[in-house]
Amino acid sequence: MNELERDLLIRDALLDETSTMPKLVREKMDFVYSNLPKRRSNSRVRKVAWQIAVVMIAMIVGIFSLGLVSPVMANYLSHLPVIGSAFKTAGDVGLKIAGDELSSSFVRQTVEDKGVSITLDQIVYDGTRISIGFLHDSNLQLSMDPLMIHIKGEPISSGLGGVSKEVIDGTMATVLRFSVEKTLPDKFTLSIRIDEVAISQDGKVEKLHGDWSFNAEVVKITDGLIEQTFDPPLIRSIDNIKIAVRNITISPLTTKVAFDLERPVELDPSNIHSENRREGEVTVMRDLKFKLFDSEGNQLETLSMHISKNADGPEHCIVLFAPLTGKHQELILRTFLESTKVKKDRESSYSSVDLPEIQHLTEMDVNIFMK
Repeated sequence: MNELERDLLIRDALLDETSTMPKLVREKMDFVYSNLPKRRSNSRVRKVAWQIAVVMIAMIVGIFSLGLVSPVMANYLSHLPVIGSAFKTAGDVGLKIAGDELSSSFVRQTVEDKGVSITLDQIVYDGTRISIGFLHDSNLQLSMDPLMIHIKGEPISSGLGGVSKEVIDGTMATVLRFSVEKTLPDKFTLSIRIDEVAISQDGKVEKLHGDWSFNAEVVKITDGLIEQTFDPPLIRSIDNIKIAVRNITISPLTTKVAFDLERPVELDPSNIHSENRREGEVTVMRDLKFKLFDSEGNQLETLSMHISKNADGPEHCIVLFAPLTGKHQELILRTFLESTKVKKDRESSYSSVDLPEIQHLTEMDVNIFMK
């Protein structure tokens, strides 16, 4: 029996039972059926889609048959988009790939507390970061904290970023990306706890405390993972600026470059807040920016940058770029000096008054040759 015949058998068997199914379940199942891939679809994508459909149907039918759904959650579930919508909607270029191809990352769990439902849609870990996709009502904003994820009670993240975008009318996708510097096992149980949300209603925003906790099995992406360490590091310097590239990790989702950075204090943008200025005074804020190019001269999109520093040592920088497309034997990390005129608005706030001037520090180019 081929996959198409199997789909049709499942469909026919369930259609015979329409009289015993609530309208909500029937509508959701019809939506799943209509999105099953056609015969000519790629076999790998078809297999993933078939698995999603079966899991989704079983979950919906099972939940309703057990009578475990409150009216609030029933209405919420009836409007949920298909699994994988979070990464496809609010994810960066790498996560959109995950939303299409990585069946192991589909987890779909919904938790309701205080009348508010939040759905955990997907999780993916590629050795450099943990990305988590949530679905929730559009009037809801999730609290974000690196300490909200744990493995066996131990925090594992050193920083995070997030993006929220509307999937369909009334439903929002929020994708949180957690930086991970520790070495994690290839398979682990991740605990996630959201204890606060903000609800927008009638032009007002109110905070609501609760417990939206999830546990999910996470499998590290190992296919297509390339890691290369440089010992001694690849060093470039000019004046009082020095970078030492120590590691590069290439995965299907990201390209990570780890390096140490030494720079004079005037090139650290945070230094501007330690200087005394009156309101309205204009000064120049300087910073270093790093861009990665492939062997054909294409720039990879910068996804995030995380910096940590010990008391007297250099800054430890981890920059995540978009995944590589194609095979490349060489990458080039380039350093740019960005100078921006800013005006002091109030006690600790500055705003730009002109477009930044950008200078390419050509002597700082690092050629990274891949084995």
